[in-house]
This record gives sequence, C-alpha cells and structure tokens, in this order.
Amino acid sequence: MEIITGTHLGSLQGDAMNSGMSVLDMPGSAMGTWGQFERVFKGDNYNNVDNVLNNDNKYKDNTYLVTYLDNHDKPRFNGTGWDGMTASTEQYIDGLNWYFTARGIPCIYYGTEVQMQGGNDPDNRRVLGLNGIQQSKNNSVYNQLKKLNAIRKSSVALQKGQQFKLYGTQDQYAFKRVFANNTAIVALNKAGNQSTINLSNIPNGKYTELYTGATVDVNNNSYSVNVPSHGLRVLVQGNVAGQPWNIGNLQKQTVSSYSKISKK
Repeated sequence: MEIITGTHLGSLQGDAMNSGMSVLDMPGSAMGTWGQFERVFKGDNYNNVDNVLNNDNKYKDNTYLVTYLDNHDKPRFNGTGWDGMTASTEQYIDGLNWYFTARGIPCIYYGTEVQMQGGNDPDNRRVLGLNGIQQSKNNSVYNQLKKLNAIRKSSVALQKGQQFKLYGTQDQYAFKRVFANNTAIVALNKAGNQSTINLSNIPNGKYTELYTGATVDVNNNSYSVNVPSHGLRVLVQGNVAGQPWNIGNLQKQTVSSYSKISKK
C-alpha cells in the first residue's frame, strides 16, 4: 500500500503524530477537541491558520489530508455543554468557505448541513432523521455547501494545487493554489462587513470568478477585490469545469457589482 501522506509532527518516538503516515489533518481539524482552524472561525486571527500550514512541508503531499468541521470523535462545531461552544450560521459559512478552497480534502459529517448541536462522543452522534433531512434544504449552510462543492469541483487547482499565502489580517485571508497550468486565487472575508483586499504578485491574464461568473483581467500582477461579508471570491486561470455560479447564491452580490475590481 502506498503511503500518500507522511507526518513527523510529534516530538517523541512512538507518538502517533510522528508515525510517518497520516490521512487526517489532525493539527488543523483535530480529534477529541477543537482544531486550530475552527478556532479561527470562532473569533481568532485569520493568520493563525499559518500555525498549521507552516508544517505542511512535513507531509509527503498535504493536498491529500482530510479536513473537517465536524467529526464523530470530537465536539460538534455547534457544540454544547462543557466541551463546546455554539456557532452562528455566519461562522459555519466562514469555516466551510475555508475548508472547500484551502489545501486538503474536505469531509462533511452528517448534521453539519443543519448546524446540528452536540458535545463530545456520543453526543456528537445525534439522530438526524427523515425530518432533519427534509428540513436541511431550507438551511443556509446546506445551500452554501452545494455552492462550495460546485466551486471546488470546477477547478483542478482547488483540488490538487499547492497553496501559497498572499495576504492575511484579523478577518481576511488570501492565497493562491497552483496545479500545472491552472491557478486559483482565493480571497476570504469573515468580517461582518464587506472588505477590499489588495493583492500583488498575481499572474497576469484573464480569470473566471467562480462564485459570480464574472470575467476579470489582471494586469501589472496586482488587483483589488471586493469580498462580501462572510464571503469569498475565487478567481481561476485555466480550465473551468461546469458553471458553479449558477448554483444557489447565498451572498446577495451580483456579477455587475463584482466589476468594482480595480486593475492596477
């Protein structure tokens, strides 16, 4: 059996985190407790994701790491009791925006789509039931998951590309992902208001914005992008499969308003 990813994050011999193999993003998503990524979406500085990403060179291929907001061995993101903290719809959206665009393979545990509450095992395994399944389609998180899944599916750079940081503040973060001749530029905003993110060192050329369908021309290797509150923008240069912008739009921002991007 081929070992796809390897990790040497532990300090002691015999430590599971020093075993040389891994399929789960344990530092970012964790087991038994909160992961470092989800803390970011509960109010921490966005730059704290770098505490995890700076160790990515210890994996054979970090794009194979499984990432998750919820798991059967940890408190729900919408936690309850002594071992959890409740989460807002916006915090769910912020977290999932990250998981579906950043390196790794996002895994969705049942109940995330309806913001299911729960503490640690076994409280994190509550029954969703037929009624929960039927009601899920009216949930904003469910609809955003459909959108994000279509976005990720449409770009090989979002599935397999190596990730490079472009920008980071308390509530905004941006990176590029590159795979062969495909590049994706991702800008994320977890603040309660729209934010303009000024980026540099961006490859020139024509891009397709996967959330809105807008076409963007980048010149002089820089641009400014307006990102909605609790939103994202994903610009792709290269092949785009399908039309993810035609999937339900949670963020009420039109293609025409996206033309505010300024070319520098």
